[in-house]
Amino acid sequence: MTGSDKKEITKLRSKVKTSRCITFSLLLSCISFLWFSILEAQEIYIISNASLQISFDDVKNAYLGKLSQLGGEKLMLLEPPIESPAKQKFLREVLGMDIQSYRKIWLTKLMAGENPPQVKSEDEIIKEVSEKKSAIGYVTKKVEDKSVRIITVLK
Repeated sequence: MTGSDKKEITKLRSKVKTSRCITFSLLLSCISFLWFSILEAQEIYIISNASLQISFDDVKNAYLGKLSQLGGEKLMLLEPPIESPAKQKFLREVLGMDIQSYRKIWLTKLMAGENPPQVKSEDEIIKEVSEKKSAIGYVTKKVEDKSVRIITVLK
């Protein structure tokens, strides 16, 4: 094998490596897109205790920090952790904002002495909403408990 043959083989190997990296990157991008598409397709159930008479607009205003009481009761706001697709979808579709804007609202409220929504797992949210008269939250699980009312479903 001549020196020029070795150079050609080296060039070909380099092109194959580059091609593999590009293919791998494209594959990862496709998988990520599909994963987030599946998560986004999940339904979000906005729920309250069955005894609480609250509207969708009231829920929106409560999570925006504009409504803290209803019918003389202090509202208990519950929400999933930040990494939850439910939270991202709720913020975007119900409140029309991103996580940074949402945090800014509650940081301001916290400094004024108001409590921000409590972060809980979905099972804890459902349990609290079923037990506490003034509790509201949102989850990805359809709730079949008679003490919990589904206010609306985000599809």
